[in-house]
Amino acid sequence: MVETTPKFPDVNSKEFKKRVRKTKKQLKLASKELETRYKECDNEGHYSPNTENNMCYHCFRQLEYKHPEIEAIMEERKKLPMIHQPLDGAYWAKKRREDEEHQRSLDWSRGLRKILELYTN
Repeated sequence: MVETTPKFPDVNSKEFKKRVRKTKKQLKLASKELETRYKECDNEGHYSPNTENNMCYHCFRQLEYKHPEIEAIMEERKKLPMIHQPLDGAYWAKKRREDEEHQRSLDWSRGLRKILELYTN
């Protein structure tokens, strides 16, 4: 069995550079469109919310950011007497913020992909 490596395009070729310019232009336009949709939903509420999927189909963001693992840990701790509760609340608050930032980043990527699919197909 002969192993072949994938052939990558020549990054110095004119057609490769042309494709990169086209892609950059498409991403820039999609970013502007997504920013506009974010502002519309922020100012007037979500246009196409779907509560079943927890997503707005206009701006492609989650309606509510949930942290089930962190919430489960915090609920377990509430059951403990105050004297036995660990003192790592700041850690879990930071973890919750990081998780939300990650979810927002995924929303942005999903939104760009959906907009590119809408306008390039």
